[in-house]
Amino acid sequence: MKIKIIVFSLVASMFFLVAACGPSAKKVQEAKDNLAQEKEAYAQEQKDSIEDYESYKLAYEAQIDANEVAMAELRKKVKKSKDKFQTSNEKLIDELETKNSNMRKKIREVKREGKEDWNSFKEEFSYDMDELGKAIKGIGENNKD
Repeated sequence: MKIKIIVFSLVASMFFLVAACGPSAKKVQEAKDNLAQEKEAYAQEQKDSIEDYESYKLAYEAQIDANEVAMAELRKKVKKSKDKFQTSNEKLIDELETKNSNMRKKIREVKREGKEDWNSFKEEFSYDMDELGKAIKGIGENNKD
């Protein structure tokens, strides 16, 4: 009788162990699946981030090039104008050319450290570029032929 109780206890214990391991195996598989999905999502996010960085950089480098052309044209107009503001306008154009050059350097040296840092950089850089564009247009409006 003791043997039957011991055998029954062992069989019951084995049953409970097998039953307990079943859900764990399922949980392990679910964890593996989740990990695979997270890796895919991370890889896609990295790809999107790189594409965003490259397109942003190209767009603003083109804007910087356009600023250089606009300032060269303004410089010609200012030299032709021979008015009392010629010297101050030339100095202002020099300052804007320096800012434009600094913006080019800034966009080339930026690193994509983190999403928040990148978004913060984009916000600040876009604002600075808008202000630079407004300043260039302001000189242009003051020196219309």
